[in-house]
Amino acid sequence: ILSGWLADRIGAAAALALSYLLGALCLAAVAFAGTNVPLAMLAVFGAGVGLIGGQSLTNATAAIIYPTEIRSTGIGWATGLGRVGSIVGPAVAGYLHAMNAAAGVIFLLATIPALCAAIAIIAVVLPHAGWLGLLGTVPIGLLAYRYRIRVPITATIAAGVICFLVVGFSGF
Repeated sequence: ILSGWLADRIGAAAALALSYLLGALCLAAVAFAGTNVPLAMLAVFGAGVGLIGGQSLTNATAAIIYPTEIRSTGIGWATGLGRVGSIVGPAVAGYLHAMNAAAGVIFLLATIPALCAAIAIIAVVLPHAGWLGLLGTVPIGLLAYRYRIRVPITATIAAGVICFLVVGFSGF
């Protein structure tokens, strides 16, 4: 409801980007909440509002962005990639947990797809902003450098490929 109201006020693409940014910030807050239960509950609520609200706006935004001739194909690919992420994400989190990664690190890694989604939607909507798609690789690269984990290094490469697939070379 909040996402739909916001989309009516500022536009679907801007509301989608803001929803994913809210979700990423709240997931990061979960990572830093520690034993502060009220903060953790508020952060989880905000992450749900941002991420689930953003997901509900994805189809509406895709219907606006894609030309009529390829709209169903574009929405199908976007939904399919989202399903792949919903399968791979928990598997990666389980792998990191098995490697004894701290819960905070796992939550920080969970912010990366939301940040990539926000950057990608901004890069698609703004004219001459295709280079912003490259920013999707920055958070993963920083975590890979900091924690020296093979999974984030591989994810950096995957994020770069996904950003170029989503954004393309339209802004260059």
